[in-house]
Amino acid sequence: MADQPTDIANDSHERSLLDTVFKLPGAAALSARLGRSELRRRLLHMVPGLLPFVLWVYPHEYPWTDETPIRVWVAGLAIILAFYGLRHFREIARSGEGSGDTSVLGYSFSVLGALAIAPDNPEITLIVLVILAFGDGSATLGGMLMKGPTLFWNRAKTWAGLISFWVVGTLFAAVVYWGEVVPQISWETAFRQAGLIVICAAFAESLPLRMNDNLRVGIATLIASLAVIAGEYRPVKMLIVATVVLLIVHHLQRRRLNAAADSNGD
Repeated sequence: MADQPTDIANDSHERSLLDTVFKLPGAAALSARLGRSELRRRLLHMVPGLLPFVLWVYPHEYPWTDETPIRVWVAGLAIILAFYGLRHFREIARSGEGSGDTSVLGYSFSVLGALAIAPDNPEITLIVLVILAFGDGSATLGGMLMKGPTLFWNRAKTWAGLISFWVVGTLFAAVVYWGEVVPQISWETAFRQAGLIVICAAFAESLPLRMNDNLRVGIATLIASLAVIAGEYRPVKMLIVATVVLLIVHHLQRRRLNAAADSNGD
């Protein structure tokens, strides 16, 4: 999600499940600086990243070839996130933001795409999930809270956001990678490889492109993970999934632009 959103959407007076975040220690101070909508948005963005740690206490085989329950959990999480995010997007929307379809679906499709493309390397799916949840999520927090100098290639992003993405994303990706892969690797290997993957994802998030950053981060993380961890690109599968995802996103963007044009015409 964006590093430096300029406005926060007006809050609704309706009670929301996401309002649970306001009961956490320090939430009042963060809400004062970020706004209630943005704090809800951070909760929805980051909570799915806890799934890999839940799997630590659930005995399972590696890879997930015969682990149907885990596949269902991961796919179900992505689907539920999409439905909930789209249905309740008004509660987390920023000022001037549309329906949120590209943002929410970009997140969900990235996780589902990783699960489909790399079934023999489930750690890649979990890495995509935690980098989206905590790396990308921290970029927004770092950029909004610390501010500071902007990137020379994108004045809408800050160095604080980029560094926050890399540090937090590397930490979570390395821990999840180390905890899931079999045979288990050393901490040094986990952090070295995770750091390389997160650099690619953080750079993709910082680019001044119109494509939603959730989708950019997901695709960059998946490609980097396949190169660094799996040692191969699986070009046919990647091309098919990436093409389908981009066509869906393009279609949704066209629908949104057409709807905006129609409303302006009225």
